[in-house]
Amino acid sequence: MGYTETSLQEHVTAEHTETSSEVICPICAVLPGGDPNHVTGDFAAHLTLEHRAPRDLISFTLRVFPNRHTTVL
Repeated sequence: MGYTETSLQEHVTAEHTETSSEVICPICAVLPGGDPNHVTGDFAAHLTLEHRAPRDLISFTLRVFPNRHTTVL
């Protein structure tokens, strides 16, 4: 069973809010330019602060192709 960013946040918030184990953020680990070793002690808070909004195409494009000339209106 896999999770989307949104469903992972919902799952962690519902089932693991009191968990205090250090974990590697799977979203940070797989994002282009992300940190595959990003460890957080408060995973629910990390998801809320760092991953609560779905990524838009412009943001994704800038991360994947940072050296391309992109016009943002």
